[in-house]
Amino acid sequence: MKKPLEFQVHKPGELDLIQPSNRVPFQDLLLKLEYSGYKYTLPKGSSSFRLLTALKGSPHWMASVTALDHGQGRHTHPGALLPEATSVFDVAQQWLKNHKPDALYAKNNPTGYKLWGSKVAACWILVDAPESPKLGILLASAFAGSKQGANSGLAHQIREMVSKNHQLLDPDEACQITVTRSYGPGSKYPQTHLALNQTSRSLNECLGDLSAEDLNLVCPIQETIRQIEFEREWILLSRLIGRDLAETIRAATAVS
Repeated sequence: MKKPLEFQVHKPGELDLIQPSNRVPFQDLLLKLEYSGYKYTLPKGSSSFRLLTALKGSPHWMASVTALDHGQGRHTHPGALLPEATSVFDVAQQWLKNHKPDALYAKNNPTGYKLWGSKVAACWILVDAPESPKLGILLASAFAGSKQGANSGLAHQIREMVSKNHQLLDPDEACQITVTRSYGPGSKYPQTHLALNQTSRSLNECLGDLSAEDLNLVCPIQETIRQIEFEREWILLSRLIGRDLAETIRAATAVS
């Protein structure tokens, strides 16, 4: 017998006090929908994983993209997949530069709009877990840091480690990377430390522990990147700069 549902009983007028949340969840649109659930979030503390080397026929084990921030999320600049492609954000930035330069971000105008992107890279990883490896896609900053390499992004640090330790991409004897994240006193952003774990294992052995569903999903990493439709980009732009301004720019630039 099914258990009847129990409903909350409100007093007269009490419903007027209940307001819907205006907070919109962050939308990370860098990955295609079918791969978005595989985005790996580094936990606080330490985690270990192996890099999945480039699949046969693919030249890349890591895909570089430009991520455009639209306030409530981020999406991929079209140039990540089509080198000559232009983003709606490029159009808007150029128009504002010519007609409303004070609306753009600058050191002396920190509240202005940031319409340029940040460097991000994606790669397949096999995360070490107690029972069996977990398949994931790591999305991390590819920022190279200052001239001394300080504050560089995790993806850049991984690339640097791979360049010095080629066994990280050896499919027969793949070693692990251990990433440790910690927050210093009063620190807003975590400090990241990478270490090479010499424990090696064949990638095919690791992949053999995955479910058939996960294994069938593995593809060249560049194929996991989502391409946002042109019309959708105008909607995303309007979320950042407002609908009226976005429509003004669209009409003035005759971009459809």
